[in-house]
Amino acid sequence: MLSLRLPTCLSFCVAPLLGPGNQLLGGQESLPYGKDLIAASATKVGEIGNYLQCVRMVNETYDRAGWFRREAVGQYALVKFEIPGFGGQQGVATSYGACVPAHCSAEELEDGFKEDLPVALESAAEQVRWHT
Repeated sequence: MLSLRLPTCLSFCVAPLLGPGNQLLGGQESLPYGKDLIAASATKVGEIGNYLQCVRMVNETYDRAGWFRREAVGQYALVKFEIPGFGGQQGVATSYGACVPAHCSAEELEDGFKEDLPVALESAAEQVRWHT
């Protein structure tokens, strides 16, 4: 079965675009709040997702002293990129909104798109070539 191995934060940016119940990445929905984070993300490039649903997700707990605590579960990421033009045409800038786990940093996501995603796509292409 074809699969992409991506770091957790990057997979939350990519998984919603692949459609519900996709098995290409797998695992995000089994993480705490994973299904809710994915549901708050855009499902198509050009959409913004549900910003308020994403940033209002909290984990409510009590600490050892009995104090009530609320911690953010997700944070909103606006993924911006440019689709290159062909035949001398200018490229098109676009974006989409993704709800990612609160611990994900902007640098981690940027590195994931620049470094991890191209490697994963090349690996997937090799899997397809090997199986055909």
